Amino acid sequence: FRLAGQKNKIDLLTKSINMMKVSGPMLESMDPNTIANSLKQYLRSLPDPLLDYQGQFTEKWRAIMWRKNELSQGDFLQEMKACLYELPEIQRINFMFLLKHLRLVMQHQSVNQMSAKNLSIVFAPNLLKPENDAASQFSN
Repeated sequence: FRLAGQKNKIDLLTKSINMMKVSGPMLESMDPNTIANSLKQYLRSLPDPLLDYQGQFTEKWRAIMWRKNELSQGDFLQEMKACLYELPEIQRINFMFLLKHLRLVMQHQSVNQMSAKNLSIVFAPNLLKPENDAASQFSN
């Protein structure tokens, strides 16, 4: 996710994603870096950031993060889950799908060097439109 793909292929794949015309053969012809960069470009191009529905998610996330050390892990996860369920359904579904994919990527971190921390550094700016550095708070 940190290496650049071929710009013309990234643009083609991103356009195909936006038109919902991605095929298996098309994906098979692309290298992993092109696919990864297309995913990030797609997320950046959304009219509303995936996780920041009208700025509400960022504010709630910040409030939870400020209290992270005061909460048990279970309570922290419960509050994050409640926060996610306040997102519009389509954004929540897309985010959960993305998390499943990133979990698969992370399972191969010994090869791809993409730990949870590295994935958060790469994806936070694509999931939140940075305002007062909200994306860096998300990755922490």
